[in-house]
Amino acid sequence: MNPSVSSVNTVYVIPGGGSTNEQGEQGYPKWTEQRTIAAVNHYKESQDKQSSIFLALSAGSLNSPNIKLSDNSNRIQFECMSTMSHLKELLIPHEIIFGDFISWDTVSNGLVLRMFLEGLLDLRKETNVLVVQVFISDFHSERVSETFNWVLGLNPSMIDNIDLRINAVSSKGINWPSVDSFNQRIEHERKGVILIQNNKRLIRSLSQFYSYLLLGPHRGFNSYLHSNYITSKGAGW
Repeated sequence: MNPSVSSVNTVYVIPGGGSTNEQGEQGYPKWTEQRTIAAVNHYKESQDKQSSIFLALSAGSLNSPNIKLSDNSNRIQFECMSTMSHLKELLIPHEIIFGDFISWDTVSNGLVLRMFLEGLLDLRKETNVLVVQVFISDFHSERVSETFNWVLGLNPSMIDNIDLRINAVSSKGINWPSVDSFNQRIEHERKGVILIQNNKRLIRSLSQFYSYLLLGPHRGFNSYLHSNYITSKGAGW
């Protein structure tokens, strides 16, 4: 049964991983598939199914073109919709699956997660701490953890109202196109963690975060909007 949002105790969160596979072909990437399966397995083993919901993150990626809807309308398919379809294939009721039409990178993933949780907490009647189970690939888990803790902890902080749990999902079995492409991705992650740690020291409130995101300091979004964005190297988007 679909749990009323007022009685939700657990949110399963699956960030998207782009709309291309490890070989650069458009489609549902294996790393996102692995995340989704891991989240569903955890849910099925849980004693709290009746009060759990799923959130599939990501509208798209600056580094990976969105695929088109299958209805010949030439409209884009939001990245999270592939995850949502996979969840339904794994017999998760569609009534407890929610998506994201806003975020385009890890930082904005964190913002959408915060918005979702704020809305949920406002409607929720339960007084116990809300458990947030995030399932993310091992190679991306440290940056996701740093980002989500930063964004959720911005003043006014949500940290006391939630129990954020980052579950690193094994990426074993992914056929990276080359050792170099994998190393480039790992280097991208390393630099990303350092950037988030620096931002966390400087940006401490939600209003400061909005300034960072929308008024130019977020270099990725700003350069993309001005048509001079350089796609990050490596695979795994």
